[in-house]
Amino acid sequence: MYIVPVNITITTSVPQIKNTASALDSISEDDEILDEFAADEEEALFLHSSGILMKEDGCIKLIYKENSKNGGGETDVMFVFREESPHIVSMVKGGELTTSLVFNSENTRNICLHGPRMFPFEVVVCTEELENTISMRDGGRLTIAYSVEFKGIMADYNKLSIKVVPALNMKREEI
Repeated sequence: MYIVPVNITITTSVPQIKNTASALDSISEDDEILDEFAADEEEALFLHSSGILMKEDGCIKLIYKENSKNGGGETDVMFVFREESPHIVSMVKGGELTTSLVFNSENTRNICLHGPRMFPFEVVVCTEELENTISMRDGGRLTIAYSVEFKGIMADYNKLSIKVVPALNMKREEI
């Protein structure tokens, strides 16, 4: 196992959904919600954190903690991918709400789990864009644009960008 301390900058945004035809299929022009989906601006959230990159059994794991915006406490977050398959990335979040999502640029629709630990439910994640340049040596960037469907209806659309930079003056460890 090889561990590298890293600094992480995370940007999440809701892109201009009006450019995504599938998002508007079920909305008529008379619906008030159309104005919300067709907004010209995107909302963005920025987060800076520290964490680790870990290499174990051919997998690279990015691990960090994030604070819940609704007072739910700290959440453990892990992105993991095999070195030879950087186009398939899993995200696992633990806390009051658990999430296990798979993003895949080749098989773009994946059934995943989200919800409270006792009663998780299935969602479908549709990966529209995935670019992964993360390496143990240099860090890199992970960019994912995706939608989440619940019972066949689009519930969420996000673009996530994570910039990973090895922390200066921190010891890299091999365990």
